[in-house]
Amino acid sequence: TVSAMTQGEAISVLTRAYYITNNQPNLDLADNSIGLLEISVKEGGLVNKFYDLPVFEEYPLTEKTVAVLNGFIFCLFGLYDLWLTNRNQQANDLFWRGTRSLKNLLPYYDIGYWSQYHLFDFPSSFPATFTYHSIVFEQLKVLYLITEENIFFDYYSKWYLKSTSFLNKTRVLYRKLILNRKLD
Repeated sequence: TVSAMTQGEAISVLTRAYYITNNQPNLDLADNSIGLLEISVKEGGLVNKFYDLPVFEEYPLTEKTVAVLNGFIFCLFGLYDLWLTNRNQQANDLFWRGTRSLKNLLPYYDIGYWSQYHLFDFPSSFPATFTYHSIVFEQLKVLYLITEENIFFDYYSKWYLKSTSFLNKTRVLYRKLILNRKLD
């Protein structure tokens, strides 16, 4: 299965391989890996929409947008790595398109005391595990350092602070136990 997260991570690996080996086929493969990020999921690509905002899908479904937050951001990192490596304009355009979309999507991922893992069941919430929550707030810190967009630092700070609360961690664990019980 094709995944925007996998594409982004593969692009990051290929750009690093190019730096180490100076082997042009690694960079060519990275360049050729971004085309699916221009194509809708319905047409076999990796872009879905959530309230008309583009989402790079980690788990592309034609029936409904999943919008897994960490997968979306890992895809952005791959695009940024490619642009840094060879100034690929398509990668740069996709990075900034995704970044603009993410800025508008972040409030949907905010459940007040934690972050959501995905938007699949929105407006119902699906809190991220502690690990995914931590990954996301660290990703947002890096996005702030790349883009200097304050919204990324604001959400990093907010979600980092929320992760230090025993009450919030307990609340998430309780929600996870209830959700798992409903699935049995």
